[in-house]
Amino acid sequence: MVVQMRFKNIRQTRDLLDYAERKIDSISSKFKLEPLNAEIDLMKIKKLHKIKCKLNGAVNSTMEASSYDVFASVDAIVHKINKLLRRRKSKISKENRQSIRNQNRYIDDSEDSYQEADRSYEYDEVSEGLIKFL
Repeated sequence: MVVQMRFKNIRQTRDLLDYAERKIDSISSKFKLEPLNAEIDLMKIKKLHKIKCKLNGAVNSTMEASSYDVFASVDAIVHKINKLLRRRKSKISKENRQSIRNQNRYIDDSEDSYQEADRSYEYDEVSEGLIKFL
């Protein structure tokens, strides 16, 4: 995963860079998103720290968060990303469950037709047996 950070009116510190990269890396490893690029813009407007995050790759999304503390802003954007990815993951798993149900439905239908064919064949054998005995 590639994280690009741009700063506007904020001093660039190694602690802030490491903190943001660790948070984004934990998200990508948690949800197993390999091709993910993050562009993070940190800016300070008066006393408010604003973050814009643009995700490209497995997930394409743009989101914003703001707070009076820069680390709290990073946490807020990470929370939004987690929320987005959980919703997408549950949607995908729900679609997969439905497709499996549909496949099972087709399998059940085909098994019923085989069972019906077997029953009619057994019935034919019994009727032939009755004819022989009569």
